[in-house]
Amino acid sequence: MEKQWRQKRDAIEKPGSYPVKIILVEADVSKAGKPMLVVVFKTADGKHARTFFSSNEWGLKALASLKKACGNENMTKDELLNKELSIVCEWGKPTEDGKCFIEAKKYLVFGTEVLPEQIEQAENFAW
Repeated sequence: MEKQWRQKRDAIEKPGSYPVKIILVEADVSKAGKPMLVVVFKTADGKHARTFFSSNEWGLKALASLKKACGNENMTKDELLNKELSIVCEWGKPTEDGKCFIEAKKYLVFGTEVLPEQIEQAENFAW
């Protein structure tokens, strides 16, 4: 069965800042066999962006920064669903076949960026 996050959606096409709602939060496994969390965002005009959080230290800090932007860095993945915030989208790394996609890279709270390096310690990667 195909994962919901893999469904084709109209993508945000340009880097920039966008007000969004989190419409999907799904646990999965990366190509390397590591646990990851996929979050899909939707703009008011129906465009989408997604981001991936790995179980390494950087991924945990990035996830904690998203949670902090949503109001509580200790919230569960289920509590992230339907949260509204602003994201900053940038071009992601090229895939194996050379394609580049827009990814949510930063999260904003009242116009102020919440960056992973601002998170002192992230919680374990448990869903």
